[in-house]
Amino acid sequence: MRYSPCMRRKPDISIDAEMKLLRELAGDIAFAIDHIDKRERLDYLAYYDPLTGLPNRTLFYDTLRRPWSRRRKAAGWSPCCASTWITSRM
Repeated sequence: MRYSPCMRRKPDISIDAEMKLLRELAGDIAFAIDHIDKRERLDYLAYYDPLTGLPNRTLFYDTLRRPWSRRRKAAGWSPCCASTWITSRM
């Protein structure tokens, strides 16, 4: 069966508009990936020495604080000595 031009279905959106949407989507994805990469780099620089790659003091103190803050939230108490010691060392 032969198709005549009048039997063709017209597309709802043109090819140019589709390409424009795809380019915008690709740009958005590239921006998101770049943002994630920069965030990971910032996290690394905040917690590790860039020269040696060893953990720094900030990571050490954050690691010490986590168990205390979990206990405080769960039990409703705060270990004053440890938190005072950690805070005074910063």
